[in-house]
Amino acid sequence: AEAGFVKVIPPIEDTPAARAGIMAGDLIIKIGDTPTKGMSLNDAVKLMRGEPKSSITLTIMRGERPQPIVIKVVRDIIRVRSVRSKM
Repeated sequence: AEAGFVKVIPPIEDTPAARAGIMAGDLIIKIGDTPTKGMSLNDAVKLMRGEPKSSITLTIMRGERPQPIVIKVVRDIIRVRSVRSKM
């Protein structure tokens, strides 16, 4: 967490966050209407989880942009592959 906010590490390809345009380095400052300052990563993840096809709004700060960006993410089932390779 940076300055008490939840920081995004590189999102896994083809997840709802990646499809919505969330990028590595973004700071999530609000999940829905809930500010994330001082929130643990576990609590943030619990808030972001929900029924597939339901949506959640994330408010993020990106780089040097002065204004926050509001992104709507449609929840989905995330299948995590533990191995990824490229030829």
